[in-house]
Amino acid sequence: VDGAEVSADGGETWVTSLREWVERGAQVTVKVRAPDGAHIYLMDPEGVLSDDGTTATLTITSAQPNVIKAGATVTWQNGSDKASNYWDDETQWKDEYGVNRLPAACDNVVIPNQSAYPYSGSTIIVTNTTPRFKKVWIGRGRFVSMRNWMTQFRAGEVILNGDSARAATITCGSGYATGAMSNRVWIVADRLALSNSYASVSASGYAKKHGPGWEGIASPSGGGAHGGKAYSGNCQTYGSITEPTAPGTGTWSDNNDGHGGGAIRIEVGELLVNGSISTPAGKNLYGGGNGSGGSVWITCETISGTGTVSANGGGSENATLCGSNGGGGGRISVNYNPEKQALVDCQVSFSARGGLERSSTSYARYNTCGNCGTLYFTDDIFLRRPTMKLAGIVYYGPDVTPVSSFTGESRTLENTWLVITNDNAEVNFTGDLTLKGTSAKMNGVQLTGRHTTVNIGGNLSCSGAQLRVDGGDSVSIAGNVVLEDGASAVNSGELNFRAAPTNENDVAARPLTIGGDFVLGYLEMLPRRVGPFSESGIILVGESF
Repeated sequence: VDGAEVSADGGETWVTSLREWVERGAQVTVKVRAPDGAHIYLMDPEGVLSDDGTTATLTITSAQPNVIKAGATVTWQNGSDKASNYWDDETQWKDEYGVNRLPAACDNVVIPNQSAYPYSGSTIIVTNTTPRFKKVWIGRGRFVSMRNWMTQFRAGEVILNGDSARAATITCGSGYATGAMSNRVWIVADRLALSNSYASVSASGYAKKHGPGWEGIASPSGGGAHGGKAYSGNCQTYGSITEPTAPGTGTWSDNNDGHGGGAIRIEVGELLVNGSISTPAGKNLYGGGNGSGGSVWITCETISGTGTVSANGGGSENATLCGSNGGGGGRISVNYNPEKQALVDCQVSFSARGGLERSSTSYARYNTCGNCGTLYFTDDIFLRRPTMKLAGIVYYGPDVTPVSSFTGESRTLENTWLVITNDNAEVNFTGDLTLKGTSAKMNGVQLTGRHTTVNIGGNLSCSGAQLRVDGGDSVSIAGNVVLEDGASAVNSGELNFRAAPTNENDVAARPLTIGGDFVLGYLEMLPRRVGPFSESGIILVGESF
């Protein structure tokens, strides 16, 4: 227990760690004192517990030399000449006194840098919950692979220390084809720090044709759902918004390796992300559907850094392929202390995008993107950041409130895909709205509810991003609209305005109104079908087109 103290001589000289050489068979009397506010539960029938429960006296008989070494440093050996790379193989470890033994509670654990390719012995397999170490340091080129659903990796501090050439990685076993959720990453610590490193469980969820998000799909091109639906197929979302634990669903397609994304659970005090925490679906190298993103559930006091947390759906990796349908985005939940988080500079980006095609040759293929999954936060602090870095359907607060409006004076969003699903939602800015990204299909702002409105008092500028209104009553921009023309239709700016239905005894769709100049890179105004007929929208431009 952090803060507990030990007396090696049975007196009143207290220390927080103990390194004593003890002969085999020798008896040692040890006193333990609990930290303030804590009490001792004594399971040893030979031990003596004080009346107030704060100290205990134990007589320990040494089973091997050097047995009492709490707080020692235990180092993983190279592993290439060993029979296995399992954590519980004591021949793989050596402490600072040269003894081969497993790391014990309160030890400092070192997994040194892997110095040479092909990294023989670089993967260390953890099959059982670890003792609570004092500190674990994992060097570049190393992989710690978790096995089993309930296995926890526990320590006071966990540091993954990669560099620009090679990361340190904590991951889990491969995808599974049964209903049992058999592998995930679960870290419990006071502090977790990722430096040029990954906590990643790519394609470690349900295998193809397995998982709750593909039931009902009748097409081999169907993808898997999770927090968001896939592009095609009668798939259904599942899982918790606030406490997501489920992996992603695999693709329906026979000729695809598109497993769903895995699951990560992190319970820490301080979380520093200068790397990535990710649960993406597998990459589709062939035609057909794709798997859905997995889940990331973080409980912490604070989160900081400049890295990424993602649970993206699967998409095509073949630039000449058609007919590949994106999987749905996964689910991310970040629970923190609002008062402490307000004092922290956090530039971490959060993404539960649906899968998209990588094709640069056919714009039509980009219409097969999966739908975004969900992001949950304790409050709305990440929505209020000047540099908002969110991609998904955002919920926040104890009432799990969905974002229903996006308002302010002026705002610039970069590599953000804010999806607002409520009916009667609004985007309202008195100044400018600037949207930037690398793909217009998955960056910008999207309103999917009915009878939504957009009012921008200044200019609207889109570059590799879009403003998309799927069921709008009106879009009004008082200033200029600049849809920048990129190197291809993929990274041009877009304004997509689909009118609200007009067959519900309400007013007909109002126009898209632009008060200033309209500089066009790409415009899409699709008709909303009314019975057997279709009606297009109206563009009113105040100055020039």
